[in-house]
Amino acid sequence: MPLARQRLLLLLFCILLIAIAGVLLDRPLALWVHDRLYQTTLYLVAMQVFALYDLAGVALLVVTLLALVIRRSRPAGWGNDFVTAATAGLAALIVAESLKIAIGRPAVYPDFLVSGVTGLRPFHKGVFPSATTAIVTAIVSVAWRLRPRARALWAAVFLAAPLAILITNSHWLSDVIAGGWLGAALGVWALRVSHLRTRASELP
Repeated sequence: MPLARQRLLLLLFCILLIAIAGVLLDRPLALWVHDRLYQTTLYLVAMQVFALYDLAGVALLVVTLLALVIRRSRPAGWGNDFVTAATAGLAALIVAESLKIAIGRPAVYPDFLVSGVTGLRPFHKGVFPSATTAIVTAIVSVAWRLRPRARALWAAVFLAAPLAILITNSHWLSDVIAGGWLGAALGVWALRVSHLRTRASELP
């Protein structure tokens, strides 16, 4: 099957998952989490984990600066890997935050759980898609490809983010699914750009 068709099918499957989650799963899951997990030990731990992930935007800038320094004392590809991952993460942050404003989806808390608000408000600050999930997925997508020996670590980093987000009702399930797809797509894009730039630099 051609690569373009595979990507189109993957996109359509992701849209289907988002639609199913939005219509059938988002509100029941949010209510269940609020009734069963709110203020439990698991909830409090997840809040701390989510807070750490929320610093990802600042960490990306630090990583980029470190990569520029490390590149002088390491093989060329070592620093480039950091830059590629940082680029993917920053792109995910920018695109996700832009979509949040454009779509204007109300938050689980307090909009839904307190006020019962669920309708979209385009061009108002919203929560769709999850920027944290997008950033983490983008960075992990790059790291998964470029640093395969640490894939167990990347898997743990990737799984912890959406779990913490859902346990704390920080996002709807469909927000997390959309953020995951967006991050993966931008991770692939960053890898592609890095590959093309490397090939161009090797030309005589």
